[in-house]
Amino acid sequence: MNWLVKILIGVILGISVLFFGGQYREQNSTKSTIADTEEDVNVNLNELDNQRASVCTYPPLFYDEQLFWMGVKDYQANDTQSGKIGDTESFAGAVVPHHLLASYIIADVLQKVLNNKSVDTIVLIGPNHKEVGMGPIITGACSWHTPFGALEVDIDGIARAEEEKILVLDEEVLKKEHSIGGLVSFIKYYNQTVKIFPIILSKKVSMKQIDNLSNFLAEISKDNKTVVVASVDFSHYLSSNVAEGKDQETVDLIKQYDYTNLKYLNSDYLDSPSSIITLQKVMQQLGHTTIEVLHNTNSGRLTNNLHIPTTSYFGLTFH
Repeated sequence: MNWLVKILIGVILGISVLFFGGQYREQNSTKSTIADTEEDVNVNLNELDNQRASVCTYPPLFYDEQLFWMGVKDYQANDTQSGKIGDTESFAGAVVPHHLLASYIIADVLQKVLNNKSVDTIVLIGPNHKEVGMGPIITGACSWHTPFGALEVDIDGIARAEEEKILVLDEEVLKKEHSIGGLVSFIKYYNQTVKIFPIILSKKVSMKQIDNLSNFLAEISKDNKTVVVASVDFSHYLSSNVAEGKDQETVDLIKQYDYTNLKYLNSDYLDSPSSIITLQKVMQQLGHTTIEVLHNTNSGRLTNNLHIPTTSYFGLTFH
């Protein structure tokens, strides 16, 4: 009888060891699996962040090395003829071309505007040439690749504007827009620390939307650390002489702050009336309404062919 009891006790102990030992191993295995999973998740999140950081940079689609350096050198060589008007710290806004044939105008005006070391943000406003995207006012939150390093964006300003429904983000549209992409290398070259707040406007943007945008930009520019620049080309596809007449009409309306007539000008005059109006409304609110014409020419004169269909260019500053 004793031997039978001993056998039964042995069997019971064996079963207990197998059962509880299995549970212990399973728990340890589960804990190990959870730990491994958490580690994998952390690794994946880090990889995702790295991927987003590397992907969220617009490629240099519009950088032309020859025209860039030609513009910089021409500006430097002709600086004495470029219309200096005193203390560059007083520049609050400007108009520049985005056609790189006029790169010396881009270089001259941006150098003057960005020479103020207290400037930390440049708001760059231009046309949405292809009239595509998710809204009439578009921005993007990715940095811009340039030969001189990445040009970072004003994330805080962009986030605030999006939250207030002033504009929408559309990375795919923005990165293909040369009114912004053509200028980023000049901006980075002349100011290594400045950030960009890029904005492109559809022809369909309303005056109410322009007012909302200009009010917002004026508010964030009150600290005198932000400059506003319109990236606009003027008369298109006309002969040089005809384009010059259209330019005079346009600049007269700009100097008169005549938004009613400016808004409805077509490409015979300029490619983005709304960009000019937005800039001017901001300048009015900030009290910088003196306009200086530093440059005015056209592609016919720059190529010594006055009969070809031209594009005309202005370099303007506001102070």
